[in-house]
Amino acid sequence: MKHAVWMLLGVLKVAGASPVTPPPVKHISPQQQDEYRCAAALAVPNQPASASARLDALRGCLARLPRHAAARLELAAMQLGQGNLVEAQAVLQQGLAVNPGDTSMVLALARIQYAEGQAATALTTLQNYHLVGARLPETLAFEAALQLELGDAEAAVATYRLVLARVNVNGVWWLGLARALAQTGQLDASRQAYQQALQTGTLPPGLIAYARAELAKATPPH
Repeated sequence: MKHAVWMLLGVLKVAGASPVTPPPVKHISPQQQDEYRCAAALAVPNQPASASARLDALRGCLARLPRHAAARLELAAMQLGQGNLVEAQAVLQQGLAVNPGDTSMVLALARIQYAEGQAATALTTLQNYHLVGARLPETLAFEAALQLELGDAEAAVATYRLVLARVNVNGVWWLGLARALAQTGQLDASRQAYQQALQTGTLPPGLIAYARAELAKATPPH
């Protein structure tokens, strides 16, 4: 569980980890005032002593500017770091309700759902996103992996092929395609996909051993 939390925290890091508080301006609009308060909330050090004040400041920011993605991701990360997974999911779901095409939020939410054993819910989250958001290789590959895990190997093959037609240097995605092809009985294509996965040079050692073992099992004796 700790490993999953740290992984998810990595997903939820907000770009620009050290936001700069803008200088005060004398005559600013209510919108600018709200943006200033959100910047100030993000500038509060993320330390145990200031955690409560920071949470309150981020919640206040989102009450005024619900589309503020950086504040929402940071609030979700803090909730996640404190083990409040339900609250973290709620924060992200509320963000997607007002900004359904936000890639960072949809990936974060789907990964939390998956870590909580909700693979089918995570798949639905991604599929709903793909109706309105960018069909990015990373989100599509996650969808394919969930399709495979949930037993829909044919759909996984189609989705992996779509991803790899755009980005063909990710060994893990080739490995997923190889497994999906094997489950649909396409053994020759599966062997080729295992070979492609190894040839990318991007697999970690454990998956290299796995791919070699699966390739050896799938290769008929001469």
